[in-house]
Amino acid sequence: MHPADVAEFAERGWHCETRRCRMPAAIVTQRSYRHHGRDRDIEHFACETHGTAFAQRHRIEIDPASEREARRLSEPEMAALAAGGRHCDGPACRNPATCIFLERYMRQGQREVLERLACDRHVAMFSQRLHVEPGPSPEEDR
Repeated sequence: MHPADVAEFAERGWHCETRRCRMPAAIVTQRSYRHHGRDRDIEHFACETHGTAFAQRHRIEIDPASEREARRLSEPEMAALAAGGRHCDGPACRNPATCIFLERYMRQGQREVLERLACDRHVAMFSQRLHVEPGPSPEEDR
């Protein structure tokens, strides 16, 4: 788990789901299976000790914590997104996106990227949820 998520879970009182353990959750195990023809996923939260023991027992690797970044979009990026019909990912929002939030993580050995777009109105919501502040656009870095 991302260190910011570990801290947030601990603050909320969420802990390892192993019986009688009260250590902060630091590892998420995910299992996928089919039940009655439908794909299902199960997440289990564990502390470092129990998560590592689970991984060793089942001979699986623990993927590194996700990496997060956020930045303002450049004018050409905003125009391209608007032309493609993409807009803010905020709840029921159709405003043009001005920021991009990226989360890179490993899932079952595959590198994945989760992309969220935000307008100026929803930047604070995504920043708080993902614990990352947007940096300048590539144009502003020059």
